[in-house]
Amino acid sequence: MVGFFKSLNNFTLFVLTGKSLKTALPVALLIGTILSSVNEGQDIIDLKIGFATVVRIFVNYLIPYLVSSYGFFIGTSKKSEKIDKQIS
Repeated sequence: MVGFFKSLNNFTLFVLTGKSLKTALPVALLIGTILSSVNEGQDIIDLKIGFATVVRIFVNYLIPYLVSSYGFFIGTSKKSEKIDKQIS
């Protein structure tokens, strides 16, 4: 269980320091726009944008960003582990 929290802490730092920004942001923008268009499109067209709609749109961008960041984090972590094994 300690390894899980260490990994979660590392991932949180990875995201907050912007290391995944270049990779994850384009994915989040594309997928978030598609999701928002499909799920909230009618509300946007009708200009019925309340707090709940804003939260849903925010989540439509946040989740793809976090998923893409996590994939990038795992990929770089595995690559780093392989390099460490080769060095030692």
